[in-house]
Amino acid sequence: MNRLVNRRAAQVGNRPGVTKGQQWLKSTDKLELLDTPGILWPKFSSQEVANKLAFTGAIKESVYASDDVALFGLKEIRQLNPEGLKDRYHLNDDDLDLSDVDLLLQITKKKLVCATIMREAPTGLFKISVLVKLAGIPLTIPKW
Repeated sequence: MNRLVNRRAAQVGNRPGVTKGQQWLKSTDKLELLDTPGILWPKFSSQEVANKLAFTGAIKESVYASDDVALFGLKEIRQLNPEGLKDRYHLNDDDLDLSDVDLLLQITKKKLVCATIMREAPTGLFKISVLVKLAGIPLTIPKW
């Protein structure tokens, strides 16, 4: 919405529930946009619909099991864009042969080690080198 009006007019966020009320946004003399809160029905027609909405962030995290949705999303991305998955999470071809659960664990392990390294970086290189050695993962800067 903000891009369409070329200014920061609408409050936005990476989670549902940010838009609390209706707000008209003027883009040009000939175009006005109405920003409204999203409305979802209480029950979905299928689990696949619910998983897709949860995976896109349209449903609050407190109402679904995030590990189930992560596995659903991983399976979809593995089928639609395996090369993108490899690039994003620094995976190799052997990693893509893992089961969905094992692949998720592999990605989680790599992300947790990278996050720990970044958190520990200001406290000294010794701690970083110990973490990397214990995890058995080469020290690389993630492309997130």
